[in-house]
Amino acid sequence: MKKYCLKQDKTAASKKRRTSRAALAILLSLSMVMSISGCGGKKENVPDLLDPISTNAAYRPVMKGDIGNKIVKTGNVVPEDYCYYFKTSSELEKLNVAIGQYVHKGDVLAEASAEAGESEVTELENNLAEQRKNHELNQKIFQQNQKIYDYQIKGYEETGDEESLKAARIQKATAIENDRYDGMLYDYQIRKAEEEIEEKKKLIGSNRLVAEVDGYVTYVKDTTESSTVGANENVVVVSDYNKTHIEIPDLTVKDLEVYQKYGIKYAVIDGEKHDLKIDEYSKTELAKAQAMSQYPNMRFELADGETSKLKTGDMIPMYFSSSDISNVLMIGNDSIYEDGEQAFVYVKTENSDKERRDVELGAADTNNTQVLSGLDEGDLVFYASDAIMPGNYSEYKVELKDFSISKDSKKLQLVDTDMVKYKSPCEGYLVDFNLQAGMQVSKGDILYSIDSGGGSAELKQAALDIQHAKEEYNSNMNGYNDQINDYKKQIEDYKYRKAHPADPDPEDPPVATDTDPDKPDDPDTPDDNQDTPYFVEQTLCQIEIVNINKQIATNQYNSNMKTLQAKYDELAKDNDGTGVVKVYAEQDGYIVNVYATKGYKLEKGTEVVGIASKQNQILGAAVEGKLAVNQQVTLVNSTDNSNAINARCIGNSGDGGKVYINTVDGEVQISTCAASGSLLYYLAVDDQSYYDAPKGYVLRYSTTDLKNVVVLPKGMIYTETVKTTGSTKKYVWKVIDGQIVKQYVTLGEEDSKSVCVLSGVDAGDILALEKAN
Repeated sequence: MKKYCLKQDKTAASKKRRTSRAALAILLSLSMVMSISGCGGKKENVPDLLDPISTNAAYRPVMKGDIGNKIVKTGNVVPEDYCYYFKTSSELEKLNVAIGQYVHKGDVLAEASAEAGESEVTELENNLAEQRKNHELNQKIFQQNQKIYDYQIKGYEETGDEESLKAARIQKATAIENDRYDGMLYDYQIRKAEEEIEEKKKLIGSNRLVAEVDGYVTYVKDTTESSTVGANENVVVVSDYNKTHIEIPDLTVKDLEVYQKYGIKYAVIDGEKHDLKIDEYSKTELAKAQAMSQYPNMRFELADGETSKLKTGDMIPMYFSSSDISNVLMIGNDSIYEDGEQAFVYVKTENSDKERRDVELGAADTNNTQVLSGLDEGDLVFYASDAIMPGNYSEYKVELKDFSISKDSKKLQLVDTDMVKYKSPCEGYLVDFNLQAGMQVSKGDILYSIDSGGGSAELKQAALDIQHAKEEYNSNMNGYNDQINDYKKQIEDYKYRKAHPADPDPEDPPVATDTDPDKPDDPDTPDDNQDTPYFVEQTLCQIEIVNINKQIATNQYNSNMKTLQAKYDELAKDNDGTGVVKVYAEQDGYIVNVYATKGYKLEKGTEVVGIASKQNQILGAAVEGKLAVNQQVTLVNSTDNSNAINARCIGNSGDGGKVYINTVDGEVQISTCAASGSLLYYLAVDDQSYYDAPKGYVLRYSTTDLKNVVVLPKGMIYTETVKTTGSTKKYVWKVIDGQIVKQYVTLGEEDSKSVCVLSGVDAGDILALEKAN
């Protein structure tokens, strides 16, 4: 028979066996001393085998179970999420759904602005054209520089200047290599820009997000601040409650290898054990997640593929074992002794005696060891215990119960999911403002006016920016022209000196007269350029480079001026010429919030009013930790707990830390939700009368909510300290055939009175409940 061993656990078990063997030696010595020193007592026969001694001589039946140290996690049953987003940044024109709404396949969820898309395409195409034009001009500069290098190399070859020749050739080769790299980068940038333009054009032709499945809307992009969505930013998430997974909060595929190593994985649902398997992403999906350092949540599912037992929103305990050895015969480590290399136990015989039984052992964990041979299921095996058994107890039958730990939150608010906040388009003072919460407005109504003082400072700054840009451009052009004139003068000087060599006698320079023609200065010392080979040719190349730079600067100036002028025009919009800017309602609705008052000093972007239809109000709650979709919660009257209203989580305002990964048409795509300032969980309330008087309630929600698990009173749990390590173990007293047996247990969550028992005790077991003296 093959022997399975867990190396780390077997070491611990061996220590236990050595301790047991040492204890036997001590007990043997004590037995001999007692026999020698007895005062007239009857002499006892020395037994063939050492009879183990302990405070409580007890037996435990050989049972079947799993070997391996376990960890326990609480998992949430979550629905399959389908994310809808645009692959490029877009302006949302319509959101057709709300949180909690049930949608059908084919429903239009959202629409992007085609007009905005067209202007973006135009801007992108203009940028691309400018990029190509500038690249073409930069290539001309490169060619002129190559000509300069060629003239230098030719000149050094003719003069025999080997050192300068070598340096020039290296400079030319380096320039060629840099140009090659720049060209590769340029090709990549052009390709990406063309792809973005193509995506934008596709969006214009199909600017709608259409549901691919039936399901509930669990997330909708909040457009109260901005209707702009980034590339791969979720606009809507639709969840299919009929297709479920199990997730452990905040556990991502970054820890995949750790959980792949657990040999046994199972969940307990309604008291029944169900094997688990990791619902793995594809290799390409994992590679993309790794490359982008964006890791989606790890998913689990039942190994048999059964989904009817998984209800969205439920919490279930998940067990992970370091071994894959399950349903094998096992005994407690406190029953094992060693005689040399031979392990043995003491077994209770039919006449209640103890007999030694040699055993072959396999893998071990903290509490138990696998039995490969020597024992049968049901054999009563002696275990050593110094714990005091309950002397006065009643029998307690273990039953499956629900176990829940709750928290309260007072952070509740009614949210209008279609509210639009109107902000100040400029700085100034709020005038002609008489709006109050609850007032009805119609599209096109003047909401308020802002006196910007004859033109806001930002508008004036925009005009100054245009003026400064013009001045800077003119200054740059003058600088370039000065460079050209300087190069031309150098050529004239060079030609003149070539035709009129300098006077060799510095003490007797030629004297200029009024009748001499104008000519460049003729210093006594010859100019350095006088002996530069091909100086004129090189300088003409430099002039051409300056002319090209002038063209590049002009292109950049024209592009910059378009942007500055557009900004100025936007700031001047709705300005009546006196500095008064009017803001109009863009939709019908009600004034929900008023953020400012008449005469209020506004900065650009200051919130003034919020308008909503009141047809899409929803209850939002901020909590410690997280709520799962479809998790059941309760609204409780905080005054006297007299009234409780059931509710359930139907979505949230956007968890920016959660990563979604999908493969669409063979392409792996990663999307995320925009992180909200304060994460709110949206609730559907069963009793609609709550909305008439929502004040005075708190939200009560479960952080642990386990169905049909073993729950025991805390007083039944005992603690044992391991003398060799100082670690502690938890145990209960189990009643088997009228005998009290120590049974080690693994505990989970607990409250002030009860504790959830995760392993060691099953429904139907009889335990000893100690009575108070």
